[in-house]
Amino acid sequence: MKKVEIYLLVIPIILLLTSCSENPVVESIPDNLEGTWVYRSYENDFYTMEKSFQLENDNSGLVILDNGAFVERKIVGWCGTPPVVYDNYQGNWESLSDKELKVTVGYWGGTENYTMEIVSVTSSFLKFKKAMLQ
Repeated sequence: MKKVEIYLLVIPIILLLTSCSENPVVESIPDNLEGTWVYRSYENDFYTMEKSFQLENDNSGLVILDNGAFVERKIVGWCGTPPVVYDNYQGNWESLSDKELKVTVGYWGGTENYTMEIVSVTSSFLKFKKAMLQ
C-alpha cells in the first residue's frame, strides 16, 4: 500500500514541475522605453526613434505604455506616394525578454504581429529591429 501512496504523491509533483514554462514572460519593460517615440531614420534594418511629448501629424511614431497598451502611427492605405495620410492604430505589447517585445497592432489591412528587438534605449533615442511574425 505504501508504493501506491508514494506514486499518488510523486506523480502530481512531477506533473506540476514539468508543466511550468521554461521561458516565462517578463512582465516589465525598461523604464525609459515607456512613452511616445517619433520616427527619425531607418538604416540597415534598424529603426531609430526620438522621444517626444506627442506624435507628429505627418510622421510615423509609437506610444508604448507600461500597462501593455501600444499605439502605432503609420500610413493609411497601401500607397506610400506623397502626399500620405497618417492615422493611429491601437494594439498591445507583451515582453518576451528585457530586450524584446511582441507587438500586435492594427493597420489599414487588418492586424500585424511583430517583434521589436531593442538594440538601445536612452532617455532620448530608441533603436530597434522589427521582425514580422506569422
